[in-house]
Amino acid sequence: MPSKGADWWVEMARFLKGFAFREGEYRYREVFEAGHRFRFVRNFLMEAGVVAFEPSDGSYRLTGEMLWLYERAVQGRTGSSFDAMTELARRRELVGLAAEEQVVNFEKERLGSAFEGDVIHVGKLDSAAGYDVVSRESGEDSRRRYIEVKAVSPVDWEFYWSEHEIAVARAYGERYFLYLVPVSDSGVLVRDLLMICDPSTAVLGKQSGWSVKRDGLRCSRFATGDEDNE
Repeated sequence: MPSKGADWWVEMARFLKGFAFREGEYRYREVFEAGHRFRFVRNFLMEAGVVAFEPSDGSYRLTGEMLWLYERAVQGRTGSSFDAMTELARRRELVGLAAEEQVVNFEKERLGSAFEGDVIHVGKLDSAAGYDVVSRESGEDSRRRYIEVKAVSPVDWEFYWSEHEIAVARAYGERYFLYLVPVSDSGVLVRDLLMICDPSTAVLGKQSGWSVKRDGLRCSRFATGDEDNE
């Protein structure tokens, strides 16, 4: 969650003012120096769903529902814009936490009462661990399962994957899982979650069925029909 420091907001406003209207959208194409300078602001706005990356031409665009943020940045209406951004980030954080809690309950039910004590909600204790939940393979298999939870749209299953999370996924290999939990207007749909074992291979590998935009990384699933969970 960003603090309401003047420097942070100034950098956000400067980044947003770099957008120009072209081809029916507000677009921004950064040079290397500018990209490095605005990296943290840009990544936060992408995570919040305000900015989307277009790999076809290396540009960024404002999502339609967030055009008001651009207008307020240009007009210098910083206070109300920041408050709205903070509220957006807070809501997304709450959705992510709800998805994690649902996965904790899902794992306890999957393992049964004899082993539910082995399920730990790490995300509440250490947000920098690179995973959100520790569980075990099964009642018969005590090997640990390290789970990163992503709340996603059921349309394209798109999620943002940090470099740190990817490094942790590679380190744990088949012990690391992504649990993609669909979220819609009706709530968190944990019953429809998609479990991906060893996602550094399953998602980032060639012929994986995933579109990977290497800016973070942001991944979305190809529309290939229904598939069984891992």
